[in-house]
Amino acid sequence: MSLLFFIEMKMKMLVLKLQEKLQLFGFPMPSVLQVLQKIHDDWNNPSESLNRLSAMTLQQRLRKRMLQYDKGTHDGSIDLLISGCEVSLWVGEQFASDMHRAFPKLKIVCLSANKLLALLGQGFSSPQAGFSFHEGSYDLSESCVMLISQSGGTFATLNTSNLLKGFTSNIFVVTSEWDTQVARSVRAGRSVP
Repeated sequence: MSLLFFIEMKMKMLVLKLQEKLQLFGFPMPSVLQVLQKIHDDWNNPSESLNRLSAMTLQQRLRKRMLQYDKGTHDGSIDLLISGCEVSLWVGEQFASDMHRAFPKLKIVCLSANKLLALLGQGFSSPQAGFSFHEGSYDLSESCVMLISQSGGTFATLNTSNLLKGFTSNIFVVTSEWDTQVARSVRAGRSVP
């Protein structure tokens, strides 16, 4: 199963389930149904869909990492780091679980953006006794990072996007709009050569 197919099917299933629930409970919400249809149509328009283009790029990067496992050249680092805050973090944890079920070889880690800032964004890190992730435990140089922020301006997620540009160029953002603060930060590119 390709990663793009997996992501596309996951999105379509979510849209269809939500449409069914709205209809089941008789919500007279044509505007919500129109938004869901717009999302569905966006995924079906590969030449113009930024969502689909981003998913294809993520798929290519993760496929490269999976091939490294097959060739025995994988460096043991995280393949996909997912981060966010509160509900966005919960959505990321669910996505990580689904991805792991579909692609068990991938090393997927889901961490709070606040924890990443505490560990990697300080002159001295906050001690993290008992946790498997700390500044010396993982190399993020080729890792894919998925940052999730509904508003696109969540303080910790936005600052994590700036911080992680110093570790990897493979940063992806899931937000409500294309032009949010965190999306602009990621599009601006690496801050460290």
